Amino acid sequence: MAETLGLDYIIEIPCCEDFNKAVEDKVYLDHNMYETIIFNLCSNALKHTWNGHITIRLYPDYKNMKRIIVLEVSDTGVGIPELALPNIFQRFYRIESQRSRSHEGTGIGLALAKEFIACHGGNITVNSVINKGTTFKCWFPIGCEHLPKNKIHFNNVESPISYGQVLYTNRQLYLEESSQWIKSSTYEDKNDIDKSIEDRNIDKPLLGDVTFHLSTDDSIIEKKYQILLVDDNNYMR
Repeated sequence: MAETLGLDYIIEIPCCEDFNKAVEDKVYLDHNMYETIIFNLCSNALKHTWNGHITIRLYPDYKNMKRIIVLEVSDTGVGIPELALPNIFQRFYRIESQRSRSHEGTGIGLALAKEFIACHGGNITVNSVINKGTTFKCWFPIGCEHLPKNKIHFNNVESPISYGQVLYTNRQLYLEESSQWIKSSTYEDKNDIDKSIEDRNIDKPLLGDVTFHLSTDDSIIEKKYQILLVDDNNYMR
């Protein structure tokens, strides 16, 4: 997918033998949560990077004299405004003016990733510079002393999600969503953007005559209505 979008996708993850030697212990992760964290960060990087590269790194480190592993996802994308950085892990927070391959979403992806990381006793940080790129660092404790014993299970089976008669894994759902960006991977130039914004200007006078048919039925005018807005995406499934 990165190749189709004209991006370099760099994976700097040591082989299992070298990684196990460096860690010297097991790392306990919830498979589905960890997968959601990775897909969220990688899809965000693909969504907001128009040229350059995306890099995935996994390495051991120390924090407060304790061993941890670090998952790092960096890109050379559009970046995040400094004023927005303190809020990006809040639920339903979105940066509306940011260039993106897709404007879908509810703004809960990063909040959900942060909560999942916290469930593992870890945390996530972000550094970003406008028009230079963004780096997310997620760290997880090594070992299981920080986890409740009744929460530790061993299960390597991927759980599919059922929709009707077809079963989908989280991986397939994210890939399906991301594949839609390829169809519209070319970003409009500035003039096109300005024209699009101008066309959406609510103060712009209407062209032509518009006729409105308003009901005079008091029962309809006084009645209160509720509008339900449903956003279908992977985080809601």
